[in-house]
Amino acid sequence: MASLQEQSKTIRVNAPPERVMEVLLDFESYPQWMSNVLETRVLKRDSRKRGKHVLYRINAVVREVEYVLEYSYGKGTVDISYVEGDLRDVRASYRLEEDGEGGTILTYTYGADIGLPLAGFMMKRLNRTVMDAALRDVKSRAESVE
Repeated sequence: MASLQEQSKTIRVNAPPERVMEVLLDFESYPQWMSNVLETRVLKRDSRKRGKHVLYRINAVVREVEYVLEYSYGKGTVDISYVEGDLRDVRASYRLEEDGEGGTILTYTYGADIGLPLAGFMMKRLNRTVMDAALRDVKSRAESVE
């Protein structure tokens, strides 16, 4: 297995950490606002009814891909790992910190191996694009008035 080239990026979200976490945990709504997400389905929940195993169907430009991710939760953290599907591996995490002004400092770390022979710089660029889109979408959703 190729090593994952994980990257991190931090942004400020003009919403409290509780609201950002609520957005992250609302898997069923992802197709409505998350770029390239066509379908999500929670396959298994933890004892607190949060998504544990979540199936994704994604428009990956050249083709649709489907995979299952496993979620685990800590105080202000969401850790994500690959279970099975059309990719080779995925690792990601969200870290949420209150910024003292009612907002959230959100750090997203992401790395994926899509199973195609891409040069390192191409894989890094692809992962950066996915990461940037996810942060932009979460920020926009958390800051919007429901």
